[in-house]
Amino acid sequence: MTIQGDVRNEVGMTRRELLEAGAGAVVTSAIAGSGMAAAASAARLEQSFDEGWRFCRGDAGGAEAPSFDDSAWRKLDVPHDWRIEDLPNAASDDGGATADPSVFATWTPANPPQAIGPFDANADQAPDMDASFPGIGRLLIPGGRSQGYTVAGIGWYRKRFVAPKLAGAAKQLVEVHFDGVYQNADVWLNGVHLGFHPNGYTSFAYDLTPHLNANGENLLAVRVDNRGKTSRWYSGSGIYRQTWLTVTGPVRIPLWGV
Repeated sequence: MTIQGDVRNEVGMTRRELLEAGAGAVVTSAIAGSGMAAAASAARLEQSFDEGWRFCRGDAGGAEAPSFDDSAWRKLDVPHDWRIEDLPNAASDDGGATADPSVFATWTPANPPQAIGPFDANADQAPDMDASFPGIGRLLIPGGRSQGYTVAGIGWYRKRFVAPKLAGAAKQLVEVHFDGVYQNADVWLNGVHLGFHPNGYTSFAYDLTPHLNANGENLLAVRVDNRGKTSRWYSGSGIYRQTWLTVTGPVRIPLWGV
């Protein structure tokens, strides 16, 4: 039987369709012959990793170690932004000293507090701009405005978890995925440093499998360093987007692989 171009044969298939069908049969046979069919049919599990974190505002030496005592840390779920939380030294949390929002207000409080809720007039000592221009002179813009007078710093997150089991898979891969951490995030699993991600707006993931305790408790630790000037007027600080735990069989399409 001869097939020319896309002329259909007696069974109603073009040459292109016959070639595609033949290639599919070869791939299916190869997978089955190599014993990968069961692995390829295994389920894929993706679940929220947002619940059950502990948080500390400030640096904590050695907090990446599983043996570190975080019992005094605050319990919370992510997404979380510590930069908009009330400061521990804030004199007021209701804005009473500056309650009049009008830009035309003619009065000024005699002694306004320097810190109100999450806002601090001295949040950033470095000027946002200090430059001289011909014909204009020196232009000095005090620091703090670019972040809404909120305070930068370092924060730690820790979470203990047991990896879920994937039904029907003799082996499995476990991956943690962060939708966004602002910014400069270091991540450890069971004391092993997985990596550093500087960008606060892009998502990232780590394969936990090589350092995972498959049959017991694990400790994931994240250190976030948001000191210094940032890229926008208000960026926030911390694990401010959702997190995910993905479990697959050994044969899988990798993250962003398609």
